[in-house]
Amino acid sequence: MSDQNQQRNYDRGYQTQLARREWQRHHGNIPHGWEIHHIDRNRNHNHIDNLVAMAPLDHRALHAEERNAALAVGRKKPHATIQFLCDECGNTAVAKVGGNRARFCSHACQCRAYRRRLKERQHG
Repeated sequence: MSDQNQQRNYDRGYQTQLARREWQRHHGNIPHGWEIHHIDRNRNHNHIDNLVAMAPLDHRALHAEERNAALAVGRKKPHATIQFLCDECGNTAVAKVGGNRARFCSHACQCRAYRRRLKERQHG
């Protein structure tokens, strides 16, 4: 683990401890297994008005709803797809429309075709 990741994990744990202590100072013990949620999602903002004790499943569900709402706002139309035949093995595959024409069904077929072309150049 890099020093930066270790520092981030340390900071995250430290901020979690601060939030838990602040909640306990104002409301007493946190129910066993419960988590402290930062209403504004800023872990550095540990004012009691920004903290709510939540059951873990409720906490995760809340964040999942927030993520899904954010994705729905920024979501584009799903990519149109086309079916094509792999140039190497002949299998049917699916690719996004646009950009470069898809020629291979997998990275393995792409590599196999590349190696075959190299051999043809060397011997031909």
